[in-house]
Amino acid sequence: MVAESEIPAFKNGRALTPQGRGRPPQKVEKLHAGVLGFKAKYGHYPEYLSQLVPEFVSADTLISPNGSNFTAKQDHPDPGVQEPHYGYEFSNLEFRDGRTFAEIKEIQRSEWGDAVPMLRYFGYGKVINCSCRGDTYETALNWEWDPATLDVVDKYGWGPGLQTGQMVDVKVVGPNGQPVPGAKVFADGRNYSFDLPDRPYTADASGNVRIPVGADADRTALQLRLATPGLASQTLSFARGEVPINPTITASTAQQVGGQLLDAEGYPAANQRIALRTPIGEGQNFATIGQVVTDNNGNWSAPVHPEDAGRFVISTTVAGPHFQGYSAQGNVPVDHAAAVQGRAVVNLSEPVR
Repeated sequence: MVAESEIPAFKNGRALTPQGRGRPPQKVEKLHAGVLGFKAKYGHYPEYLSQLVPEFVSADTLISPNGSNFTAKQDHPDPGVQEPHYGYEFSNLEFRDGRTFAEIKEIQRSEWGDAVPMLRYFGYGKVINCSCRGDTYETALNWEWDPATLDVVDKYGWGPGLQTGQMVDVKVVGPNGQPVPGAKVFADGRNYSFDLPDRPYTADASGNVRIPVGADADRTALQLRLATPGLASQTLSFARGEVPINPTITASTAQQVGGQLLDAEGYPAANQRIALRTPIGEGQNFATIGQVVTDNNGNWSAPVHPEDAGRFVISTTVAGPHFQGYSAQGNVPVDHAAAVQGRAVVNLSEPVR
């Protein structure tokens, strides 16, 4: 066992602060390289990070200058260290629903692609993640819905999608009733022990697209919508546990809406991800009808179905520069008449500069 007493002290005594966050990203990057080295040599991932010592990393790499953390100790036990400091996401420990970390993460990787974290560090307010590709990025505890994760997805692309479990075959037709090849169909509300992403699948030359629902259909409340240049559909929403059979999405000529996103100080909220959402039925349930990123001046524009142009709200998670973060803000009212003219102003409650 690697004892913390054997680890050299953090020489300059600096705590991990917002101004001094260099060491943990460097260490997770070393651990990431160690995991890949282990897999290349032995043909499989290590069971625990401590198995990397001493062949692939030194013992001090396993120890954070900020000490251990409850989340790491609770979810990522390691018999080779007294108190785990880093979360290793590809072990064969049981995590949820009788499934192991490795099983769940490989399923997530088929959806989010290589943005999925292999390693996580929980030593302060935000979480440092190291993706399967080695990118180091910071998110809230739930990385799945964080805009920083989507930045990595934009870099590498979505995964191919689940290849097992239930599938939903969707037909996409345009206003003339003809197939729309190449259309993007977004699928939300799916679940595999955890929520799966709201992500697109591409229709083939006949306007057909296969949406993987997976093994947890009883937890799935599927939402389907089309997004392709010049066309938009309303969101098809299905009850939890209802797997539709051969649904058809009919697109209409899109209505462009837009405006500007401002922060609490009145400055343009540049490069922020926002979602346009509409209410579903009774209560506080909403369906996403579009997702866009603001430009350098905080301007945004999105095509929506004409019937949604007068009833959507804005939901956004504000994420600042590297290793900074701001809280989420959802369901902000919109001046719909102004939005149709491209000049709706949405004010956030947080400063973004």
